[in-house]
Amino acid sequence: MVFDVWSMVPFGVSGPVGPVPVGLWGVPWAPVVAWTALPAIPAPAWPLRAVTGSEERDPDEFAGSAEAGDPIEWLGWWRFPAGATDDAPALAVFRDTLWAVVKGTDDRIYFNRFDIRSGWTGWTEVPGEGRTPAAPSAAVQAGRLHVVVRGTDDRIYINSVDAGGRWTGWSEVPGAGRTPSAPAAAEFLDNLYVVVRGTDNLVYLNRRDAQGRWSGWSRVPDDVRTDAAPAAIAFAGRLVVFVRTPGGEVRWNRMDRRGDWAGWRDVPGTEGTPTAPAAALWRGNLYLFTTTREQVVRNRALTRWWTWGPWFTVPEGRTPSAPAVVGWHDRIHLVVRGTDNGIWVNVLTEV
Repeated sequence: MVFDVWSMVPFGVSGPVGPVPVGLWGVPWAPVVAWTALPAIPAPAWPLRAVTGSEERDPDEFAGSAEAGDPIEWLGWWRFPAGATDDAPALAVFRDTLWAVVKGTDDRIYFNRFDIRSGWTGWTEVPGEGRTPAAPSAAVQAGRLHVVVRGTDDRIYINSVDAGGRWTGWSEVPGAGRTPSAPAAAEFLDNLYVVVRGTDNLVYLNRRDAQGRWSGWSRVPDDVRTDAAPAAIAFAGRLVVFVRTPGGEVRWNRMDRRGDWAGWRDVPGTEGTPTAPAAALWRGNLYLFTTTREQVVRNRALTRWWTWGPWFTVPEGRTPSAPAVVGWHDRIHLVVRGTDNGIWVNVLTEV
């Protein structure tokens, strides 16, 4: 199954070879702009009776929240009436609008926007003739929403949209990088950070400043290896990076404003994690989302004092890919690929 009425947009490649850091290489890419749109999709009608989340230690207390003991609930799963994906979605908030970005089952890249007044706009292809074999990522920096993908040639590409809806077109992230997995993107101290798994399974990052200048690829210290896409997010004055190791454990590291890293640490209770991690901010805490061997989505909170709360499971629902999460309007919005390749939404809110 593929997205309805969408046209093919293959990658094109040209340009000279750049410098080659360890485990990463690539060439620039010249895009051609084109796009097409789908009809609008109405806002979802959330179920009147919500389903409460379950917690692995104490069902009566949400110890990971900013105010322990506050009742919370998941509003229930809702499926997009159009569209399909065979990989993890991406979420970002841009100009008080929720953006969902997905890889179609045809490898094209699509976005959908949710406005609290008018609902979802409908799926539209990201202009610029792009294809990807992996999940996209999205982050906001310098007044633009940036979509970052792995190309079909394993190079890393970026396309950005401004407040007026004008896209830059696809271009390669400078520095000659390659990745066998989906990239991650996050804004930290007004810079855009792109974090990837290198072809040597080590973790690399590249920084774009507010003027659009890139730092080039550098390796995150301590040589932790990963076989999946990383996750990155700014939290408590740090850039926090999560990876899944080849053994299935999730590890995390944090970088301060000077560029110094604290060192990799294990996230307790993540043995056997089958997919890449995801992270969101909500009520002053960072929330890490992972899946279990049974394809159930679960989460736990990391406080500003760098302590972990207990695990909570999202009721019902299964996903064979990594989840996508973002905090917006005092809720956590969760979007996943269903076992039917449909695109499903759930929302965590305070009662």
